[in-house]
Amino acid sequence: MSVKARWIPLTTSIKLIFTRKCLFFWSALLFFTTIGLTWLGYTLSVDFIDQFARAVMPAEPQIKPWEASQYIAWLGAVWGWIKHSAWVIGGGLYLLFTRIAAFFMAFLAAYTKDSMPIKRWAMMRH
Repeated sequence: MSVKARWIPLTTSIKLIFTRKCLFFWSALLFFTTIGLTWLGYTLSVDFIDQFARAVMPAEPQIKPWEASQYIAWLGAVWGWIKHSAWVIGGGLYLLFTRIAAFFMAFLAAYTKDSMPIKRWAMMRH
């Protein structure tokens, strides 16, 4: 015997939140606390990651000036441009992945920390 779930329309849910002051208060409190904790966690984790990465990431490679008179100097200049391009692309990928991971972890931590007291309160009431 299976029980079929009955869907509640979004308009009914919105009307419920805005007509009950206590529910609206707790929803708004949870919403703004989650935003605040996410922002705080993101800022702290990005600062920590950047502080750690400064010691690990190498300095920007120097590009040798172009000297057309020697074949070896030409290869060195080309290799310098390749190293510099790889350094720029690697730095961009590093920023992209660390920012996404920091936001995800901060949001997950904020949502988990935030929702636990509200869930306990809701379980006790019903």
